[in-house]
Amino acid sequence: MIQSELFLRVIGVIYFIAFFSLWRELFALYGDKGIVPIKEAMERLKLAKYHFFKVPTLFWLGSSNRMIQGLVFAGMALSVFVVLDVLTPFSLFFLWLIYLSFTNVGSPFLNFQWDSLLTEVGFYTFLFSVSPALEEPMMWVFWLLLFRLMFSSAIVKYQAYTPHWRTLRAMDYHYESQPLPNALSFFMHGQSKRFSTFTTIFVFIVEGVVPFMIFMGDALRTAAFFILVFFQWLIILTGNFAFFNILTIALCFPLLFDKLPETTPWALGVGGIFAFVNVLSITRLFFPFSELTPLFYKLGQWGLLHNYGLFANMTKERYEIVIEGSDDAEKWKAYEFFTKPQSLNKPPSQIAPLQPRVEWQLWFIPMVPWNTAGWFSRFLERVLEGSPYVLSLFKVNPFPDSPPKYIRALIYNYRFNDIKTWRKTGHIWTRTYMGVYTPPIELSKK
Repeated sequence: MIQSELFLRVIGVIYFIAFFSLWRELFALYGDKGIVPIKEAMERLKLAKYHFFKVPTLFWLGSSNRMIQGLVFAGMALSVFVVLDVLTPFSLFFLWLIYLSFTNVGSPFLNFQWDSLLTEVGFYTFLFSVSPALEEPMMWVFWLLLFRLMFSSAIVKYQAYTPHWRTLRAMDYHYESQPLPNALSFFMHGQSKRFSTFTTIFVFIVEGVVPFMIFMGDALRTAAFFILVFFQWLIILTGNFAFFNILTIALCFPLLFDKLPETTPWALGVGGIFAFVNVLSITRLFFPFSELTPLFYKLGQWGLLHNYGLFANMTKERYEIVIEGSDDAEKWKAYEFFTKPQSLNKPPSQIAPLQPRVEWQLWFIPMVPWNTAGWFSRFLERVLEGSPYVLSLFKVNPFPDSPPKYIRALIYNYRFNDIKTWRKTGHIWTRTYMGVYTPPIELSKK
């Protein structure tokens, strides 16, 4: 069937994008001299006497730079196999296992909902490809997962402790305050309050109402496909959310499946298990089922069940970390990233479906206490050491010959200028100095 074959090929493309994006920052994040070396993570797990079945990851076999690079290259190669329909079930199984290996030890840079969704969709896709008898049961599982993904996003927005979604004001702030805006975000932010209210209502309808159409017959299910895909393209056009939106679009493909092979009792049993787990997860949105927490935790460890719901609590302000270096602690020069807002005249750019993971994490840390962003101190230390991998994360390195003696981090509040000001000054952004996030530090003398 053309739809199911296209679905498998698209999943292969998404895996390739995910692994390629990870490869771009691989040693900066996880290498021996990276920010959060996988070798150190595995040493901690061994000291805690964990094992593969407690933390499933192939890094139990080794965690050297060669190993982490080898697994990423294997992931890209197996992705191509899936696209070319070569050893598809075998390739999908190991793609799931390799990506799970990274997500289980790659905190905090692989803690995003699209990473979780890829492991879940990836395993279901493997089962879908194993036998024709499994195609129809797994189709129902895909439907339930898509429903859970969308409906959960609506519910967590309504249940959020900040009132911006319930008062229909969330989209007043979203385009400006999202982690990595793109060019269209700037123009969308300048829309009227009435338009902002309309788009907020539209989000609730698409996420909270349209998913029910999945189970209301072929015609409404087809309509749901086009509405949900259109919605994801709107998000792609107005923001940078890695491969999340194209993965969600791929998850819509099973809504068009028809003329599937006949199933068998054993296949119905396999599909029924995962369908039941999805139903339980949906029910947990309203009832805690605390006695099932260990089961859900274990399923999460194996990448088979996760919680979803983006931007439940809308951020009204945009705080940006600016990193500066100095040789004398008096004259400071700023490092500049490739995508995150910094220079006032730098227009937001499109980077998705790739994801600069350090830049994403930098969006979070001004909003949390210092002790929840411990990776940041290691990041600054690597910059002072002159780590070539970490320095490759910057578009502008103001100390190209040797690292500075001191480094610090400041916080600014960034706001979009209106279109009139932008045309007059050339500045997309205006910013206000908020204070010091990290005071000047230097490498300790050993």
